[in-house]
Amino acid sequence: VESDTTGLAVRQDVPVGLKAGSRVTLTQRIMADTDYEYVTVSVPRPANLETVDLLSGCRWQDGLCYYLEVQDSRLLYHILSFPRGHYRFRQDYYVERPGTYHTGVSTIECSLAPEYQGRDADHTLTVE
Repeated sequence: VESDTTGLAVRQDVPVGLKAGSRVTLTQRIMADTDYEYVTVSVPRPANLETVDLLSGCRWQDGLCYYLEVQDSRLLYHILSFPRGHYRFRQDYYVERPGTYHTGVSTIECSLAPEYQGRDADHTLTVE
């Protein structure tokens, strides 16, 4: 899947040189060309990573308030008011085992106007 955007964009920074047993931070770069409301960002969890923070709840990061919903296979960021600009969501993971894994396709969508959406391409993580 290739990346695609319509008003909203999401990009994942993929780390290199991962080792089993280490702790890694994955960063989602989110961009909005105008102000939006009721935005959801979906970030799939690669199969070899385990989320450090397992509790769902309200968070504040980069001047943005959101609700983080932690699920087995993904993280959902629910944002009530999403002003125009560039943001970064960071999530810490433990690297479980070596191998080659796909990150999955991260998506962002305005719930009130689904025509405003974006998705990132699938990336590959290689763990030694």
